[in-house]
Amino acid sequence: MVDLSNCEIRSLNALAVALLTPIRVLDLSNNRLQSLPPELSDLSLLEHVILDGNPLMYIPKPFRKSWLKIRTFLKGIGQKASRWNERKMVLVGEEAAGKSTLLQCLRSKKHRVSCKTNLSTNGIAMHTNMPLGGFESDQPDETIMLNVMDLGGQEVFYPTHQVRLRASQYSRSNNH
Repeated sequence: MVDLSNCEIRSLNALAVALLTPIRVLDLSNNRLQSLPPELSDLSLLEHVILDGNPLMYIPKPFRKSWLKIRTFLKGIGQKASRWNERKMVLVGEEAAGKSTLLQCLRSKKHRVSCKTNLSTNGIAMHTNMPLGGFESDQPDETIMLNVMDLGGQEVFYPTHQVRLRASQYSRSNNH
């Protein structure tokens, strides 16, 4: 048994878990753990983990009742985990701030666009699965795909923005 109770531990990483390989019982009670690494479920000899007194906010309540249920949950996370090569962006700002021009630059292979033409968005323009060439991903052979929502900056379109501004990332363009 390894007793790490009352140590104010906030997180466990994969390296720490690897050091726990030969143990059967792990007491992590009364710490500050909000989640557990999926690698903890891979410890084949580990029969029981005591987690009382930890917030475990990122583990659903039905799974928190026993180590067996937590282990099942963690295994599911480990099996379903995948790399994400998709990014989302919302362009919002005042009229003529350069939002649509920025988007055209991102869409261009050379990341350049002629400023001779006034680019303007009427309403909302959605651009999906835009490959971002020239930007590096975590994986060498992986292309980052960009989904962009370009919101028209004219004041008449402001009411439509209220509906659409629930996206996860914002990119604000100003005249400053």
